[in-house]
Amino acid sequence: MYPLDPRDVMHLNVAKGWVELHNPIEASQELELISPAGRAHPDVLELRCEIHAKAERWEACLDIASAIAKQDPERLLGWLQRSNALHGLNRTKEALASLLPVVRRFPDEIRVRYDLARYECVLGNIPKAKRRLKEAYKIANSQDCFDKWWKLAFLEPDLLPMRKVYGAYDL
Repeated sequence: MYPLDPRDVMHLNVAKGWVELHNPIEASQELELISPAGRAHPDVLELRCEIHAKAERWEACLDIASAIAKQDPERLLGWLQRSNALHGLNRTKEALASLLPVVRRFPDEIRVRYDLARYECVLGNIPKAKRRLKEAYKIANSQDCFDKWWKLAFLEPDLLPMRKVYGAYDL
């Protein structure tokens, strides 16, 4: 991957700061100061994608995430944001189908299994959702972050159907 120009890195870092301050307008304006060549860099595209996702502009998020996944398939965020955008567009079957092959590419990534559990649950495949969530927990346990992921699952609206079947504490 080609490196960003130092001035572009500065603008990207300032834009990240604006995102952290929950100011997507300033972040987007800062990204416009990046050189035309730098705007196609995956780091820049990832931040643009994050801005669109937070604003629930799913079509734009899908376009950018698809470009990231194609340009740099070893970047997990492109795949995750692509499936998340599809889900946001109520295309959850496509979100699931697009994320399934990613399991082999990123075997130790909790988020892949977690998102698969969410999509399976929304689609009504509760036993599959529970299996995927247990896979995510197994990875999280090995990475000493089980509590964080259990709390996320406990509060996740997409997993509500599973909580109704198995109970809130049996996730």
